[in-house]
Amino acid sequence: MGAESFLHYPYLLVPLAIGIVLILLIAWLVLRLHGDSRRRLEKVLRRGAAEQLRNVVIPDGIGGEIHLERLLLTGAGALVLEFHDVSGTIFAGDRLEEWVVINRDGRYTFRNPLGPLQDRVTAVRLLAPELPVEGRIVFSDAGRFPKGMPAQVSLLRDLALPVESPDESYREAWESLTSQASQLESK
Repeated sequence: MGAESFLHYPYLLVPLAIGIVLILLIAWLVLRLHGDSRRRLEKVLRRGAAEQLRNVVIPDGIGGEIHLERLLLTGAGALVLEFHDVSGTIFAGDRLEEWVVINRDGRYTFRNPLGPLQDRVTAVRLLAPELPVEGRIVFSDAGRFPKGMPAQVSLLRDLALPVESPDESYREAWESLTSQASQLESK
C-alpha cells in the first residue's frame, strides 16, 4: 500500500498516527525509567558514600581477580554493591540456585547473585582486614518481591547508607585497598 493509497482511505491516517505516537511514548517512558533508576542510584550513593570505586578488579586471594561493580566507603566501612535494573515480579531466596523474573516480556531466570557477592566481600576483607565490609544487591524500584527478599537484597528506595564520615582508620584501609584495585573501562 503506497502513500497515495492512504489518500483513498483517510480514516486510516488518524489511527496510524495515534499508533505511532503511542509507540514513541512507550519507548520514551522505558528509556526514561531505565535512566531514572541509574540517576537515583547515583544520587543515593553520592549522598551516602564518602568515596566510590566503579567497575574495578581486585585480587581474589587465591591467585586470580574478581570484578566489583561498585565499592563504597561509608561511615560504617566498605560496601560492595551490585545494582540490577529489573522490572517485574522477582522470586528470590538465599538457597535458590536461580532467581525468576516475570514481567510483560515473559519469564526469565538468572543465577542467584548472593554467592558471587559473598566472594567479592571476602576478597575485599582479605585486602583490608581492619575495614568492616558488607555486601548488598540493590534492585530498581520497578521490581517486586511478593514472597520476600533475602537479607542482603533491597530495593533502591530502601537503600540507606550511613551519613557519618568514615573513621580515619577506615580511610587508611581504604587507601590500601584502592591501591590494589585496577580500573576497567567504563560501561
